[in-house]
Amino acid sequence: MTVRDHVDDAVALLDELDADRALVAAWSMGVAVAAELLLRHPDRVAGLLAVAGVPGDSFAAMLPPVPGRWREPVAAALARGLHAAGPALSPVASTLGRWSVVPRVVRHSGFMLPRAHPDFTDRAVSDFLQVDVRWYARLALAARDHAPVDLSAVRVPVTYLAGRWDVLTSPESVTAAARCTPGAQLDVLPGSHFLPLELPALVHDHLIALAGRAGVVGMVA
Repeated sequence: MTVRDHVDDAVALLDELDADRALVAAWSMGVAVAAELLLRHPDRVAGLLAVAGVPGDSFAAMLPPVPGRWREPVAAALARGLHAAGPALSPVASTLGRWSVVPRVVRHSGFMLPRAHPDFTDRAVSDFLQVDVRWYARLALAARDHAPVDLSAVRVPVTYLAGRWDVLTSPESVTAAARCTPGAQLDVLPGSHFLPLELPALVHDHLIALAGRAGVVGMVA
């Protein structure tokens, strides 16, 4: 379940679709996967939209309220705790996922903002709570082992989107990644970690603009 495993899956999918290259949009820890794909297979990526995530070293960018040097160990401890408690937590989470009030609480928690689309949020939160907690913890811990990706040699257009009030991925870390990526564009949006749910039209506009910069407008509807 490593980042490199996910990259292999992405390449296999492109091959299955007989697609030479793709415009890649990634969110959260998926940004690390997309960056690794771009690094290992630069000819397969036409451009990258990186939303609320960083290209590697994800745990060091997590939990902005925590002082910088403590972020990685605190995030790792939380992931290991979730994995250990998974057998007890998963049934509880699954039950909560069937309660209609839970997505509403999440939207007003500060973790996500109230502007998140209710229908999309209800489905996303409910589906997420059905996921085995141990699986998600394993996914997070595997991402922890992924070192920062050096994108200094990137020659395709990249756009980074950060959430100004993101409590999972530091907007400062996203800004730093954009500065290290030649020609990258950065937009810090008035949202949380869940920008695709809160500001879908803005995210879509950035994707269309990226497609134009990459010369693949016909690939995006």
